[in-house]
Amino acid sequence: MRPDLIRLLVDTNRKDLIVREDRVHGGVEYTRTLDRVGLSTPLDVLNAQTESEN
Repeated sequence: MRPDLIRLLVDTNRKDLIVREDRVHGGVEYTRTLDRVGLSTPLDVLNAQTESEN
């Protein structure tokens, strides 16, 4: 390996938003990370929804 060619940067800052750019239609969509991974809804609500779907 050549350390003069490779550099690894680690960004340890917390990310609160996922940003998606729509290049075809224009515009930007923002999604909170907690919503994206499902942590903004209590588990008992998610379990009740899953049981009602089955």
